[in-house]
Amino acid sequence: MATHDAIIASRIKQTVNVNKRWRPGEEYFPGDLFIGPYKVLEARNESSNVVLELPEELKARKIHATFHNSLIRPHVPNNDAQFSNREAKALYDFGKDNEQEWFLEEIIGHEWTNDGLQFRVQWTLGDVTWEPLSGVKELEALNRYLELRGVKRLHDLPRIGSRNKNSSKKRN
Repeated sequence: MATHDAIIASRIKQTVNVNKRWRPGEEYFPGDLFIGPYKVLEARNESSNVVLELPEELKARKIHATFHNSLIRPHVPNNDAQFSNREAKALYDFGKDNEQEWFLEEIIGHEWTNDGLQFRVQWTLGDVTWEPLSGVKELEALNRYLELRGVKRLHDLPRIGSRNKNSSKKRN
C-alpha cells in the first residue's frame, strides 16, 4: 500500500512541475520562426514539441532538430534602422573548431550492432559518443578495456546490447 501511495504522490509532483512551465495557448505552426532564426518544419502541439529546420553546421554537430516548446523563443527580426549591419548568425558560436584534436579518456562500454562492434567512448572534453571499432582499434585504451573485461580478443567480448544501424550512434 505504501508503494502505491508513493507512486501516486510522485505522479502528482511530476504533473505539478510540468504544469509550472506550461504556457496556455502556446501553439506553433509550420513556417513560424524562432531565435536563430530557424523555421518550424513540423509542430507537434499535442506534445509541446517542434521540429526546426537547422543549418548544416548544427546537423554536422549532431544537434537534434526536435525541441520542447519551453526551450525555444520567437524570432524578432532585426530593426535595420536602429541596428544596421547586424547579422544574427554572427553572434552564435557553433562549437569547437573541427580541426581541434580531441583526446580519448577511456572506453566505457561496447555493443554488438548490425554494423559490427561499437564502443562507448568518454572524451577528455566530457562528451560521450559511440565509435566504431575502426576508430579505436589502434589505441591503448582498447587494450585497457579488454584487460578490464578479462578477455584477450575482441570476439570474446560479451554480446550485450544490440543497436541496429538505423538507431542513433550517439546516446548518453
